Amino acid sequence: RKRSRSKSADAEDAQRKDSEPRKSSLDLKKKDDPSQYDDTYIPNAASWRYDADPDAAFRESLFDAMADDEGAAFWEGVYGQPIHVYDRPGIKDERGELERMSDEEYAKYVREKMWEKSHEHIMEERARRDKMKEKRKKEEEEERLQWEQEERERKIEEKMRKEQRAIQKIRKRWEDYTKYWDHLGKGLDNPTDIPWPVKSGKVGDVAKEAVEEFILAAPRDESQSLQDVLKMERIRWHPDKAQQRWGMDALTEIEMKAITTVFQTIDTLWVDRQKRGDIS
Repeated sequence: RKRSRSKSADAEDAQRKDSEPRKSSLDLKKKDDPSQYDDTYIPNAASWRYDADPDAAFRESLFDAMADDEGAAFWEGVYGQPIHVYDRPGIKDERGELERMSDEEYAKYVREKMWEKSHEHIMEERARRDKMKEKRKKEEEEERLQWEQEERERKIEEKMRKEQRAIQKIRKRWEDYTKYWDHLGKGLDNPTDIPWPVKSGKVGDVAKEAVEEFILAAPRDESQSLQDVLKMERIRWHPDKAQQRWGMDALTEIEMKAITTVFQTIDTLWVDRQKRGDIS
């Protein structure tokens, strides 16, 4: 009897289990339901590179767009403009030879062109400013050249005026100088009245260069050559003649040295021109 009750109980339990609804496999996996996952972003095999290197991502997009029309249309939608329409230009290497752009250089070039296209108003403003800057630079250069030309002309005119004043001054000195020699022996042969052949007429300014400048600037008529002037002055300033004219005792050491300098300078000019055969 105890065994029959046990069988009866087992039968009841089995009947009760059969009447209960069975759990589906989804119910069994409720704690790990894939439908609860966020699958809005499904990374591909190289997504880690793109996150770390956006340039690599753009480069991949570019060559995908260049591969076919479908890729071109897709990436145009992504970037808002076509990215496959730019020809790959050549670039010059260090030796100046034209070579093909690398993929990295080409991708950078395309991005720059895309930026320019999407910022045309900025590029136009930049071009306008560059044009104005170039215009101002050209105007400044023209003004600089004009100023330099005017400055050169001013300096030339100033130089000519100075030379003219110097010539006039020397001519005036020559007038006084020749008057002395014209009136020599008429009470004007005092050593203090010696007409030293320099612009200032002072003994302290007698030097080779000063005497040459004065003698070579001598005004003369058509019948008189420079060689004639040198010959006459060479005789006038010979030390022996000077001592006879003004008196050996009357002349100071400074005056004798000055007379010697004048004679030697004129004699050198005369001899040099004689050797060259220059009689003008």
